[in-house]
Amino acid sequence: MNDLLQLKGRFQHNKARQPGPVELPAWGQVPSEKLRSLSDDLSTTLAYWERTSAPFNPLVSAYYSRVVPKTSRIRRLLGGSKSASDFIVGAKFAGDEYDPRHVITYCVDLQIIKDTIELLNKCADVVDKDFDGCVYPETLKRVNAEGLKTSMVGLTKTAFAQCMRDACFVERFGVESAPENISGETVVTLYDTGYDSVIEFMHDLGFSIEPDRILGNAVRLYPEEYRRLVDRYPSLVSMAVVDINEMEPEDYPVEQTEVAKIPAPGSEPIIGVIDTPFYDGVYFSEWVESHDEFLLEALKGTGDNIEMRDRMHEKNWDGAKAPAGRADTEEVASSNLATPTINSQVRDSVSDLFWYLPKSCPSSCPN
Repeated sequence: MNDLLQLKGRFQHNKARQPGPVELPAWGQVPSEKLRSLSDDLSTTLAYWERTSAPFNPLVSAYYSRVVPKTSRIRRLLGGSKSASDFIVGAKFAGDEYDPRHVITYCVDLQIIKDTIELLNKCADVVDKDFDGCVYPETLKRVNAEGLKTSMVGLTKTAFAQCMRDACFVERFGVESAPENISGETVVTLYDTGYDSVIEFMHDLGFSIEPDRILGNAVRLYPEEYRRLVDRYPSLVSMAVVDINEMEPEDYPVEQTEVAKIPAPGSEPIIGVIDTPFYDGVYFSEWVESHDEFLLEALKGTGDNIEMRDRMHEKNWDGAKAPAGRADTEEVASSNLATPTINSQVRDSVSDLFWYLPKSCPSSCPN
């Protein structure tokens, strides 16, 4: 017997490393014009929500320049005293398959939008005054080490660095446009704006919804209700779908692609046996040889007849089990099928044995 290994000593755990200073990626740069552009976007968004007077907190979407990991999402912008990630209520992809981008929606109050606008304007002034209108990765490293040259109330070097990093990944802010017009009954998913009850929330919006039309944040609306919701609060709709059974295949054409091709089989060995029917319309059909063997035919002289309806995978053998792996039919008969008593149920429920072997199988393979 091998000697047992015994570990001696104590396990020591190092404390987690503190996060380092905020830095820009190697390719990143933040000009003051972009900071002011983001500020203008938020000013337009603020005016929209003040004009709308919605009975819920504003929804603001951040349009990122790429698909971003969690570590690259905005934190200071739209964050207030918390992280902006705490206010995320939805995310989706925009762009195309060659240039996908994230669109993440945040639910914040009006004051947070105002504070973010003020922060962006202060940072833009500092960039123009101290950094010749643009911040680069080396610039931000110097700020982290030496601090800001210009002192402004409410603007620390950490807030400045976080604002630069957030602005590096975000292209613009805005409000999601109204979803497309849908006819017929529609299932709508609403953004979670902090409501406790969907029924009460919809009632506050002027809709009377029965409980059986609600599942989580999803609500089934009639055509008139959907039009009213989209007209009054289009940005509240996260997603809307219709009955998939009513969609016509002609409206969603699928490109026909060529069937895959593989070389013809050679002298490859047998790799397995499958006891299920095989459809020979697939591209690898030349590599599979199907043998349809009736189990009861191995029991010669029993007088049992097998009908087409019996060729299903239903097993009612009294205590018998199918052999594991591939076996010759004579072995099946002698080792597994001769022992149990054949009753009337066997005649009505018979399992077929299908062998699938490559056509290149040597003649010595069992048949």
